[in-house]
Amino acid sequence: MPNGFADISVITPALNAGGTIARTLASIAAQTLRPREVVVVDDGSTDGTAAVAEAFAPRMGGIALKVLRQETAGAAAARNTAIRAAVGEWLAFLDADDEWLPAKIERCMAKLADCGADMVSHDYLHAENGFERAVNCARHCPPGADPFVAQFLYGFISSTTVVVRRELIVRSGGFDPGLRSSHDYELWLALLSADGVRFCVIPEALSRYHIMAGGITSNVALRRAASLAALSRHRLALEGRTTSPRLAAAARTVIVHLQAAGMNLGARRPVAALLDILSTPSSLMRLLANPAAGQRPDFLSVP
Repeated sequence: MPNGFADISVITPALNAGGTIARTLASIAAQTLRPREVVVVDDGSTDGTAAVAEAFAPRMGGIALKVLRQETAGAAAARNTAIRAAVGEWLAFLDADDEWLPAKIERCMAKLADCGADMVSHDYLHAENGFERAVNCARHCPPGADPFVAQFLYGFISSTTVVVRRELIVRSGGFDPGLRSSHDYELWLALLSADGVRFCVIPEALSRYHIMAGGITSNVALRRAASLAALSRHRLALEGRTTSPRLAAAARTVIVHLQAAGMNLGARRPVAALLDILSTPSSLMRLLANPAAGQRPDFLSVP
C-alpha cells in the first residue's frame, strides 16, 4: 500500500442518510492513516443518499469510493453486499450517520500489530440531543478475560469500533439478514467463538455514535427479539468458557429484558415496560431448555 494508507475497506450501509453521509465520509478522509477504499451501499434510499456520497468522491484524498445501490433489504444485507465488493485485507465498519475521530485507523492498526490480533475494538462517544458522553467498553473485557463471554454478557463491541480481518468475516458467513437488529452483536459472537481468533480492545474513544430518531436501536421490541435469537444461537458456546454457563445465559437474558424495559420507560410506555419484565421468565425457560444448535449459514453466498 502507498505510504499513509492501510489495506482496509470501510463498510458503510446507508438508508436515507443524505443529511449525514457527507459528515461520515469526511471523517474517513480526515484519518491520519487512511483506508484504501470505502464501500457505501445505498439500501433503497429515497432522499438521494447515493448521489450525495458520489459527489463527495473528489474530497476523499486518494481513498477509492465505491457507491452501490440495492433494493431495501436491511443493514445486515447492505453490509454483506459491501463485504462481497470489498478488496481490503481488513474491514472496518462505519454507518452513514456516525463518524470516526482522526486517529481511529492509525490507533487500531498499531494495536493489532502490537497484540498480534485478528480483531480490535475500542471505546466510543455517544452523541444524542446535543449532548455527548464517553462509553467505556474496554472495562467489560479486561486483560485475561474471554472476549466471547464478555460480548455475550455485555454486548460491549460497537460496530463503529471494529477492525477485523476480512478472511474471518467471510469464514463466519457475514451478517444474518434475518436479524433486523443485533445482527452485529451476533456476528461478533460468531467470530469470537471460533478457535484461535485473537482479539484486543483499546481503552480510548475513537469514534462518535449518533443516536438518530427512528433508528434501529430505538425499535425496542425488534431489538429485544433479535437479541434473544442471537443468545439462543450462541448459548451452547458458553460451555467450557465460564464456570456457570447457564447462569451467564440467564444473566444476559435478564439484562436484555431490563434494557428493553428501560427504553420503554424512557419513551413513556410504562405498560410495554411492565410486559418486558413480566415476559422475562418465559424467555429464560425457552433459552435454557431449547438453545439453537447447528452450523451457522453462509449469508455471504446469497446475494
